[in-house]
Amino acid sequence: MAWHVKLRSTPKTESNFEEFEMKKDRLNLYFDRAPSVELENLAARRKVSKSQIVEAALACCLSPDAADQREAAIARHHARSCSGQRTRAI
Repeated sequence: MAWHVKLRSTPKTESNFEEFEMKKDRLNLYFDRAPSVELENLAARRKVSKSQIVEAALACCLSPDAADQREAAIARHHARSCSGQRTRAI
């Protein structure tokens, strides 16, 4: 999946400090067509914005538990790959 991110935020000044605290950073994301369609369909089914789905997915991915989950998934994938190689070799 190819993607690009551009981050924009309002500079903090005395006049817009309170307003800035309430706003979120703006990200422009570019996805391949397939994940973009999946995201749009999921948002329609759940009746939420695409931004909410992406924000939740990113928060999940960046959570402290996510690293452990990724390690476990990689280990499972590696174990399946190795067992498959042994089966073919026999």
